[in-house]
Amino acid sequence: MSIAYLFVPGSSEKKIVKSFESDADVIIIDLEDSVKIDEKVEARQLVLNTIKDLPVNEKRTFLRVNATNTPWIKEDISLAHQVNLDGIMIPKVEEASDLIWAQKQTTLEIIPLIESARGIVNLKDIILASSTTKRIAFGSVDYALDIGAEWTAQGEERKNAMNNLVLLSRYYNLEPPVDAVYPDIHDKESLQRDANYGKQLGFFGKMVIHPKHIDWVKQVYQPSKEQIEWCQLVVQAYNDNKQDGAFQLDGKLIDLPIYMKAKRTLTMVTTQMADH
Repeated sequence: MSIAYLFVPGSSEKKIVKSFESDADVIIIDLEDSVKIDEKVEARQLVLNTIKDLPVNEKRTFLRVNATNTPWIKEDISLAHQVNLDGIMIPKVEEASDLIWAQKQTTLEIIPLIESARGIVNLKDIILASSTTKRIAFGSVDYALDIGAEWTAQGEERKNAMNNLVLLSRYYNLEPPVDAVYPDIHDKESLQRDANYGKQLGFFGKMVIHPKHIDWVKQVYQPSKEQIEWCQLVVQAYNDNKQDGAFQLDGKLIDLPIYMKAKRTLTMVTTQMADH
């Protein structure tokens, strides 16, 4: 499972190239917010020229296209196919019709980016609208703006929306949702606190806007050596246990939910090792 999703502006050849040298699990080349309106066409050509010489298949790569109500999205999607990317991220998704339209344009994986109250209220229909959607992403800054709230580092204004994303993703068998970017580039402590907040609510992975955020986020989501060793002990002890029900291991209660959580952690670690 991917942890760090690095945004890189589609208008910068240098940053695109450097992003593939980073430790990000997923690269998201952005043609939306980071590209000026009068530079959209030029940026698309720049991405095409840059990507064709890069080993994109070695790192999962998505293109954040422009919103479905803009004149650029069709050519954006066409670009994603031309350079053989893994998928597209569609911003400002608010209704199922946004994805139904997009599904007619592409067979690539689609990550809907939910950034408004309307998107949260229509989340069930949005999830059911696309057969290629495996996970949902959240835009917390735009969401706060949409509902007329002040974005805060504590995150109380977005907690209900995040809970909805987690619950409906689980109910409809999607991967856990991907957490929003943290807008302060230099504040490691606050970014990690924000990442842990999302993790505690049930998110997995976080979008980032600077390469140095990658390790900061991974430190939050990746289990420590001690946690991995404990999970191995739990799984082994549970498998060896001949008794019914729960038992104690080093003074701690071990039952089926604890065992399943330990197995999930070990599976995640194994998957990440295979991916790298």
